[in-house]
Order: sequence, then structure tokens, then C-alpha cells
Amino acid sequence: MKRKTKLAMDHSLPRYACVIKANQSLLPCTQQGTLSKMSKTVPVRVLRSELSQVIDQVADLREHVIVTRRGRPAAVLVPVGEYEALEETAEILSDPDTLAAIDEGRQEAERGETVTLAELRRELDCQRRS
Repeated sequence: MKRKTKLAMDHSLPRYACVIKANQSLLPCTQQGTLSKMSKTVPVRVLRSELSQVIDQVADLREHVIVTRRGRPAAVLVPVGEYEALEETAEILSDPDTLAAIDEGRQEAERGETVTLAELRRELDCQRRS
């Protein structure tokens, strides 16, 4: 006999945290230490029946949803903007020239080689006029 699993919010947990309610016992959202504690975990069979609601939570409330298959994380749903930011970050981290420029900027800041915003604006105005 199959158990019915329902999504349940536990308001004693931090905002956006959740638990899966299975036969009246509450299970933690994530495997200890492996995924964000601020994510909601949903078994794929529950996702099938509540897909529209879950997508609304991801898109409108900016929640993260970990989809499990046989009790193991199989996929993650995140808002499109966050996905695009992750892609951009991965691109930056894979570009040696960009990483070198970031490192050079950090070293300049540590040496006190900085300019004020007003100085930067004056310099840019001079460059535009040239």
C-alpha cells in the first residue's frame, strides 16, 4: 500500500523552510549538510500533482525546490533570475583573464590604490571628450 505524502509548512522553522509530512511524521527538508536549509524538498510524485503550485512558489516567492527521486536529490528548481546569475558566475569563474583582472583589482585595493566616485566620473568625462 502506497503512502500519501503531503507538503506541509512548519511555521516554527525559518522563513521558507519546510518539511514533508509522511504518515504524520515530519521529515527534515534536506539531507544533513548537503543542500541549503532554506530549500523546500518535494518528491517527484508530489511534484507531478502540484506542479502549478510549486512553480508559483519558485517564480513568485523565489523559493528553491529540491526534487527527489527515491529519496535522493535529482533536480533543483530556482527562479530564472537566479539561474541566469549562476550561469554568469560560472562563466566568469571559467575565464582566466577575468579572474586575473579581479585579482589585480583586489591587490590594488589592498595597496590603497583606489579612486573616489567623483574622481572616476571626471576621468570618464575626460575620456569621452577626447
